[in-house]
Amino acid sequence: MKHGNMATRTATGLAVAGCFALLGGCLGGGGGGGSSDSVETKPVEIACADLLTKFTMAGVTLTEAQAVDATANLAGVGPSGTTENTGPLPAHCLVRGKADERTGQDGSTYAIGFEVRMPATGWNGRFFFQGGGGSNGFLATAYGNLRGNLVDASGVPYDNALSRGFAVAATDGGHLARSGTDAQNQVLFGMDPQARLDFGYNAVARTTTIAKALVAKRYGTAANHSYFVGCSNGGRDAMVASQRLPNEFDGVYALNPGFQLAKAAVNQAWDTQQFYSLSPAIHDSFSKADLDYVSSKVLAKCDALDGAVDGLIQDQAACSTAFVPATDLATCPGANDGTCLLAAQKAVLQAVFGGARYAGGGSIYADFPWDAGLSYRDWRNWKIGRADVAASGAASGASSAISIGAHALPTIFMSPGTVITGDSVLTGSTNALNLQLSIATAAAASTGAVDPDKIYATSGIFTTPSMSKTERGVGFISGNGINYDTFRARGAKLIVAHGTSDPVFSSNDTRNWYQALNAAYGGNAAAFARYFPIPGMNHCSGGPSTDKFDMLGALVDWVEKGVAPGSVAASSRDQNYLYTGAWAAYKPTSLIAAGITRPLCAYPTQARSADGGTTWTCQ
Repeated sequence: MKHGNMATRTATGLAVAGCFALLGGCLGGGGGGGSSDSVETKPVEIACADLLTKFTMAGVTLTEAQAVDATANLAGVGPSGTTENTGPLPAHCLVRGKADERTGQDGSTYAIGFEVRMPATGWNGRFFFQGGGGSNGFLATAYGNLRGNLVDASGVPYDNALSRGFAVAATDGGHLARSGTDAQNQVLFGMDPQARLDFGYNAVARTTTIAKALVAKRYGTAANHSYFVGCSNGGRDAMVASQRLPNEFDGVYALNPGFQLAKAAVNQAWDTQQFYSLSPAIHDSFSKADLDYVSSKVLAKCDALDGAVDGLIQDQAACSTAFVPATDLATCPGANDGTCLLAAQKAVLQAVFGGARYAGGGSIYADFPWDAGLSYRDWRNWKIGRADVAASGAASGASSAISIGAHALPTIFMSPGTVITGDSVLTGSTNALNLQLSIATAAAASTGAVDPDKIYATSGIFTTPSMSKTERGVGFISGNGINYDTFRARGAKLIVAHGTSDPVFSSNDTRNWYQALNAAYGGNAAAFARYFPIPGMNHCSGGPSTDKFDMLGALVDWVEKGVAPGSVAASSRDQNYLYTGAWAAYKPTSLIAAGITRPLCAYPTQARSADGGTTWTCQ
């Protein structure tokens, strides 16, 4: 079969440098294997604090190694610097350090930061790499986010990989966000070529080698099995790991992956251009009543297609033809009263769901499925934001597409890199907004000055593009490869899941990728890779969806017991905690109730009911 070439610069050299300085050398394969000697010896564990002096690896400095007491919850740090609750943590060994410290071409100091947490007792013999998020830049708490929304009614997790006995690792992506309130501080690393490569793939590769070695040193034996789990950019991390590091992980789970992150950033500019055409304030381009109305109309045409009227859309394929926005959404004869949309609003929504397009025609990014989840918080937050922009600390225009996506596009993904200056996270993102309005798309055909194809370019010191326009798996940020020969031959397994109401990355794009993978392997990709659409779910969580599930458990059973997942049990949860404070005014009219159960079905099957919703099967 023919596959796209991998990027010429690999992580191999950096990832393995110094391995043999560690007693016992490098660890092989996903689980590190074990001795084939006929005489077994009991592993010799060492104390956590002793790792500071007894662990050595070229280019690696441990800055902390200490025993940590068990706790009911830790207000930890997420990969983007926000507070992230961990839920219950057992007593464990915490190790932090950095690798390959250097001065970048931009004059800044860089290093690959990492954190590893290992259970004090009850280690299950497994290694868990926790993917990043956003633009990284913060050393995230390595507790093992399961990416299944196993949380209580206040949103605090009650389960995680560390409490299940996994040793867990995380990385800052090879850079730290600069201090201060300048909105570009999290993306300035993009002006250094090596920092781009570290962010794209090498920080994960290097940390994998280091963390596995730390685990082996601490417990006196290598992990039996290794897993990678992440969502969003962390989902991209997961897919990249499965493609660039096929020998390192036995099981990989990627949720709502941004595996074409650069294209999605251009698509965010496209969205902003569309909503701006309705209102320069953007957040009021669609009221709460407007989005509730559209959601209700999608449900009216698509809810019953799966065999039950229950507020959930399981049959997206049928919905894509059943719902016709031009006719199913009423056009207001005059003012918008919440029972119709203005003609201009209908045109904008159709363009947004249709995906970004070039000024001269042709698609830049995939289209999005119509789904009832556009009336939920996460869709609004990413697409148009909310009214109190000053209080939210967001932007002029308010959406995360502007306050987050706009800054990453020219600085990280385009070549040559440029920096948006003059914006503050406290006062708004006017310049970021103007950058998005300047991208040359079909929505800005006469005014767009910035070529969106700069995401495929190289220039000067930037010798590696973010991705290729024509080849899969090429570029430092790309996770769209379909060469899984080594991964498959090792018996490794991949689960990719995606919410169909994700406002950031299109689940249609993920479906298209899986179809290409399946075609590359003669229709037999399901033997090692499965795709699970998650009906109604927004970006990693939320939406009118059964978004509470244990995908890691299914992956472990597949890897270690050979039980391939045809379906995964899921349930809805209480989402009221998401609609407090300034978000209270945006609570959907019909917020999903907790306790609804449905199976998540491996594509191309989907949940159907033959008895009006009492029982469900994947068909």
